[in-house]
Amino acid sequence: MFCIAASILSADRLRLDDELRRVVAAGADAIHLNVIESDERPNVTLGHMVCASLRQQCPVPIGVLLRVPASDALIERFAEAGADLITVHAAGAGASTEATLRLIRRVGCRAGLVLDAAAAQGQLPALVDLVDVLHVSCAQPGSASRQFVDDRLRQVEQARRLIDASGRDIRLQVDGDIRADNIGRVAAAGADTFVVGRAIFGTGDYEAAINSLRAALSAVQGLRAAA
Repeated sequence: MFCIAASILSADRLRLDDELRRVVAAGADAIHLNVIESDERPNVTLGHMVCASLRQQCPVPIGVLLRVPASDALIERFAEAGADLITVHAAGAGASTEATLRLIRRVGCRAGLVLDAAAAQGQLPALVDLVDVLHVSCAQPGSASRQFVDDRLRQVEQARRLIDASGRDIRLQVDGDIRADNIGRVAAAGADTFVVGRAIFGTGDYEAAINSLRAALSAVQGLRAAA
């Protein structure tokens, strides 16, 4: 089953409550928070307090992607704030990625891992039993534009092979300029969860935007059913 997670980072942050209500009413399956800076720093983007505020009125799951060093204290704060999923980078997961994933599960959240170079180079087989979600970015790493890069679909395909070989029910989540004109290719490569920002919040009609995304996904489902 495909899941569309609306990335709040692209929403109007001065009207987050209203944006949340609108996007959930429009059909978003989940809410996604990109945490780019640490809560210990003064210039926080979307910290645990934002997560807690959203949780009070959010009827769908909230996923958090930590693009910062995933300290134990930070993970515990997001769990207390109501996050359902916490995803970390292997390189930013402290001394032990395994210990970090175990902590995420221990505090009652699903554990996600970004499939980057560190995770791809031998770590994942040893961690697969602790992972509920694999995350791949289809945007060029380090690029400020965050534009979709077709070559990154090979990593999505690699992640799908790893998941299938594990025999476990692991979601494959993808972000990086996901739009109606590329989401079908991402799904065909093996993704089942799609983090979408500007393609929803950059439009005036959130419901029409989500329906357009689902129409593209329906075409992929039809091809799978016919295969």
